[in-house]
Amino acid sequence: ISLGQESIPLMEAAGRILAHDIFSELDVPSYRRAMMDGFALHAADTMGATNYNPLSLTIIGSVLPGQSFDGEVLRGQAVSIMTGAPIPNGADAVLPAEKVSRDEDKLTVLDEVSPAKHVGRVGEDITAGTKVLPRGRCLRPQDLGVLSSIGTAVVPVARKPRVRLLITG
Repeated sequence: ISLGQESIPLMEAAGRILAHDIFSELDVPSYRRAMMDGFALHAADTMGATNYNPLSLTIIGSVLPGQSFDGEVLRGQAVSIMTGAPIPNGADAVLPAEKVSRDEDKLTVLDEVSPAKHVGRVGEDITAGTKVLPRGRCLRPQDLGVLSSIGTAVVPVARKPRVRLLITG
């Protein structure tokens, strides 16, 4: 017996049954992101750096999660970055904070980092077009988090059954 479906706000969907498959229309994340705290820079600028052969870069700014860096990281420059923040244009790696020393706007690089190291890819968590949740799934709180991350505000769920009791003598 089909109960039909209804659309309800995401925040009311925990414990409800999905009426149809949910596909993501976007990539999550939609940007390259830092996978650890450190400095976004050109990996080539760190080649040969060691404790005995430190290299110097200029810090041109910082970026936090939920923000973006206006501008481009050029060779010889770095941007302070926190885990989850978007990688600035021009940068191709993140050098961990433990591998540097900082004095005002001067960064002393004490280790090498390879290109794309500590950089999360676009769509790394969810790729656009992917089935995220199947029809018939009983939605758990963590499922609501996934639905929120793909921009779902209204969820198609099976209607709740209505029960009536008829008491006869």
